[in-house]
Amino acid sequence: MTRQITKNQFLSHRIELYQHNRIPGPSCAHWYYIVTEVIKVTLLLWLGFRALSKPVYRSRPQSGNTLFNNLLTEN
Repeated sequence: MTRQITKNQFLSHRIELYQHNRIPGPSCAHWYYIVTEVIKVTLLLWLGFRALSKPVYRSRPQSGNTLFNNLLTEN
């Protein structure tokens, strides 16, 4: 019969190792975090440059609060 180790037990064990000046090996969760951060930064850069590269077209100059003007002209 195998014993299931919960997340809290795993973290408690790692804390005990640090308290006894024994440094445990890196967790595999660290690599998942790195991969997701790299994906996030890549997507943010790609979407940012994509948004900046699109030209902005205006049919006529608008003055004042454009959101308010757009709401008035929709009806």
